[in-house]
Order: sequence, then structure tokens, then C-alpha cells
Amino acid sequence: GITIPTRAGVFTTVGRFATSYFPADRDLSWGTLGGLHLSFAKDLFPELYIGLGLGFEFGADWGLWGDLGFMHLPGDIGFMKDFRWGIAMRGLGKGYDPAVSSYSLAWPPTFTPAVAASFSLIDKDPFLLTVSGDLSFPTFQDVRLQLGTEFSAADLVFLDVNFNADLRQLAGWDPARSLPLGFGLSLKIKTKIPTKVEAQDATERGWNQSEMKVTAAAMAMQEGIWAIG
Repeated sequence: GITIPTRAGVFTTVGRFATSYFPADRDLSWGTLGGLHLSFAKDLFPELYIGLGLGFEFGADWGLWGDLGFMHLPGDIGFMKDFRWGIAMRGLGKGYDPAVSSYSLAWPPTFTPAVAASFSLIDKDPFLLTVSGDLSFPTFQDVRLQLGTEFSAADLVFLDVNFNADLRQLAGWDPARSLPLGFGLSLKIKTKIPTKVEAQDATERGWNQSEMKVTAAAMAMQEGIWAIG
């Protein structure tokens, strides 16, 4: 993926590729699939951002959907530093669903309202600990909660741990995750390619340079399956 900030707003493009071959009756037997997601975000006010996205997935099936939402950045609230929250409507369209299982919802689940928030619990240079939460209602047929923490050192190395809870799985309607956790390790690399900026403050903050982030991640799925990327 690549993110490009401009005067008009921030443009992001993300390409995806995955393979998932299991017996036909398994919930994650989706075969090989690829996809593309385009998004645009813009600040309406210094503390209010809006965004919209368009996603396309293809393989054994196809999906085409849109996302729409906003994010509010009120700043520090008590012990919560850099607090931010937002609401989104995800999956407005058709999700990818090869119909190999009677359990699973399409991916992404269509017509999914969601609310999320994050804040910094520890912010003492060079260390930063961020806490986040995401509550969604996929296709109005499920309730999903994701809680996460990210620990970073010198804005260079990042360690993520996520906890996932799914009502359909807890109720036994869908196969449950073998472990409700996901893990990630990232490395941010500053490039030597400067970009044109007019403000001296931006140059001092390093905003006149691009950066690249490389991530390795793993998450436990249902039926003893692990996803690794």
C-alpha cells in the first residue's frame, strides 16, 4: 500500500493477495483471492476528518463495496492523551463470499456500522503505548469487539497485540477462534528522498521525508487455523 498526502486531502491505495486452501466444508476455504482498496480522507476542521473508500475483491467470488465515516480528534482528555474516536459505515455493497460454508458472513460483512476510539496511555519519549477499541455490527447479524495495544520505541519499532471477541462464535453459531489474539511486529524506515514543504516546522518534524513500514503479523482463526502475513 501507499499513502500520498496532498493539499486536497490524503489518498491511499492498498493491494491485497491471500491464499486459503482447506477442505470444501471448512469455514475459511476461500481459495486464492486478490483485491484493491482506494480511499480518500480530508479535514473539514482541524479536529474533524471525513473519509470514504472503495474496495474490490476477486477470486472464487467477487466483491465491490464502499466505506464512509468520520474521525474526531478532541485531544487530551484526563489520563487519555491524544484521544480520537470515529464512526463508520463499512461494506456498502457486495462482499466476497464463495458460499463454501453455511457459517460465515461475506468478507467484508456488508452494511456494517462501527464505532472506534484510541488514546495514548504512556507517552514519554522515546516510548509510546496506545490503546484502541473497535465495536462493529456486521450485517446487523453479529457483534464484534476488537481491543488492541501498540507499543512503539523511538517511532521505529512497533509491537501490536489484539484481542478479538465475536458474538456468533461465543454463542456457538460459528466455529470459535482457537485463540482470540493477534500479534504484529513492524519496522518503520525513513527514506532519504525529501519532498517540497514550505513550513520550517514541517522540516524539523521530518515531514519533508517519506517513510516505509514493514510488518509481520499472525492471528489465530477458527478450527485451529492460523493466518500469517
